[in-house]
Amino acid sequence: WLLNRQQDGPGDDTVSGFENTRTRLGFRGHVLDPTLTFFVWSGWGATGNSFVLDAWISKDFENGWRVTAGQFKVMTWREWLVSETRLQLVERSAVTARYAPGYGQGVSVRHTTDAFRFDLAFTDGARTRSTTWNVPPVPTTGALGFPRANEYAFTARAEALFGGTWSQHADYNSPSADEPSLLLGAAAHVQEGAYGTIADETEIIQWTVDASLELDGANLAAAVIGTHYELGAVSRDELAFIVQAGWSPAEDWEVFARYEWGDLDGAGTVSDELSLLTVGFSRFWRGHALKWTTDIGYGFQPVDAAWGSAAIGWRADAPGEDGQVLLRSQMQLLF
Repeated sequence: WLLNRQQDGPGDDTVSGFENTRTRLGFRGHVLDPTLTFFVWSGWGATGNSFVLDAWISKDFENGWRVTAGQFKVMTWREWLVSETRLQLVERSAVTARYAPGYGQGVSVRHTTDAFRFDLAFTDGARTRSTTWNVPPVPTTGALGFPRANEYAFTARAEALFGGTWSQHADYNSPSADEPSLLLGAAAHVQEGAYGTIADETEIIQWTVDASLELDGANLAAAVIGTHYELGAVSRDELAFIVQAGWSPAEDWEVFARYEWGDLDGAGTVSDELSLLTVGFSRFWRGHALKWTTDIGYGFQPVDAAWGSAAIGWRADAPGEDGQVLLRSQMQLLF
């Protein structure tokens, strides 16, 4: 259930309602032997539209090497990489809604040790989920138009783990039973459009640095994301960051807060700057398998259409109108 209230908005100031945000079906297993695995993650969105997200096969080799082929997440910052089944807040941030590279089709190589992990992927590009090999050069849907037709697209991510285990960082939560752990990460993504015409082609370079700290019943995470966008005479260098923290005052409860900021570098029509604060709580009955999460957010600046997203609940504000309030409450069942 969502309730959004704007100050003198372009439509009704207050809008509320229910939706079934996501329904997913997942299939995971192995064939021939446990080193050859597969994963299919598909389902339906809030409007009933069906889609396929993950669809890949993977081969594990000796000494921590793994090769994956198919459709998978483009590996950038942690908030995007953490599964939607294990989010700390009701939804990912408006920063991630704008900049996340989504899913790509291609091949990736991963090397993992006890304290270091590295991923390198060659794909069709960001947000090329469920596209054909000869897809025309139309931009992707969403606030930031990633081109679907690209000459090349490479993504690299490196992570260093200090204490704890890799599995601890599958989410942001930190139960008291976990040992202290720090995860540092950095990633870069570059892609160049290939249209086969005289039209200007889009170049996107994206980078991130992020950190996640888990302590006894508390956690802290931050990420900085930079995006260089170039198309003909249009050139922008957008910058954003996310900081969020959580604390468990009692078993099976967590309170959290997240602040996000961004600068569109001239791409906004109402305001280039994003400034949102969201606080809330979660009640867990079986970890992420059965939980209730409620949060409330406030916009210190007018939310531009480039940041607003119906999927996460923020609406585009009218010029000069800040103070948007968003209340969300969600029940999740995972089995």
